[in-house]
Amino acid sequence: MIDEIANELIVTSKILGTNNVSEIGRQIGYRPVMIINALYRGSESGKFVWNKKKDIIKIAEDVEVNSLSVSEGMSDLLEQIEVLTGYLNTEEKDMSYDELEMLFAGVPQLHLKIAVWSSKKLTTYDIAQPGDKDSVYTFVTMKENAEKQFGQKQFNAKKSKASQIKKPKAE
Repeated sequence: MIDEIANELIVTSKILGTNNVSEIGRQIGYRPVMIINALYRGSESGKFVWNKKKDIIKIAEDVEVNSLSVSEGMSDLLEQIEVLTGYLNTEEKDMSYDELEMLFAGVPQLHLKIAVWSSKKLTTYDIAQPGDKDSVYTFVTMKENAEKQFGQKQFNAKKSKASQIKKPKAE
């Protein structure tokens, strides 16, 4: 489990675009002792260098982030997302992260992103809402359907806008 948490630290660092350990640790939600053990293990295994004084990690250049294994709980989440996305793709539908977050009530969006990032079957794409370039939606789909961008249909629907989820604007 410790190795998988170290891997999740790496993936989270890539997703968030930060190497700050405190920020990464806050986001992934494990107990501090688990994060500390994962930092030691990841450093010991050469996956990253942990600078304790600066509270940062530097990921080793030879680490292939997309091939890292994740914790059992994350694997279960990943399987649920892959199965759901596969079924939705048969109906020519994709889901945004916002929609996934609603379905997986209580699961932080970052955890959904870690699971998708770790998947060998899933990929994502972004679509900006027509006329509102500030509203960009990231959709999850099966890799074999990436070019089809089924999520685009949500913006082309004339009957109902109920399928559109608008991100709140920062005030």
